[in-house]
Amino acid sequence: AEIAAGSLRKVVAARQLQLEADRPFSIPSILGILDHSYSDCQRFAIERDGAVFVGATPELLIARQGREVVTEALAGTRPRGVGSNEESVKQDLLADDKERREHDLVIGAIVESLQPFCATFPKIESTRVRSLRNVHHLWTPIRGELATDQHVLALLLALHPTPAVCGIPATAAARFLSTHERLDRGYYAAPVGYFDAHGNGEF
Repeated sequence: AEIAAGSLRKVVAARQLQLEADRPFSIPSILGILDHSYSDCQRFAIERDGAVFVGATPELLIARQGREVVTEALAGTRPRGVGSNEESVKQDLLADDKERREHDLVIGAIVESLQPFCATFPKIESTRVRSLRNVHHLWTPIRGELATDQHVLALLLALHPTPAVCGIPATAAARFLSTHERLDRGYYAAPVGYFDAHGNGEF
């Protein structure tokens, strides 16, 4: 209803599923499974206050090396097909009007956030399909050259939360989620990464 009324263009709600384990978790074992099953994703485990946040993400939020910055739009998803259907599933995803419109919203929001830092308009590469173990995503790499030295955290602050985990406009979507989502996301959808003494880094 809020999208129809024009106050939101996109909103991404999360849900929580709680399971009880029949034995203690082994974080090294879980990371080993993720390394094997999701080798093309960034795997991580963060331990704090007796709990561990563990996962694998395919999405590069921002990387900065000197004046070069790299990010990507990763939005629009299909479950993987079976056998000979795989190429057809990918072509259907590329041709899907709804998924392409959603993907273009993400590209636009990323470029709008990144452009003020760049010497020239960011380069938007061609959209293609990125295939993971269980899904296909629409994927568009975006590159830019910084006009001045900027710490990667300044770029991170401008980009997060992305339309992929919050919505558009971000402020209105975050307000909607805080009212209706009814769960505390904690670290979920938060940036995970590193930076060095020169302000380079990757999240």
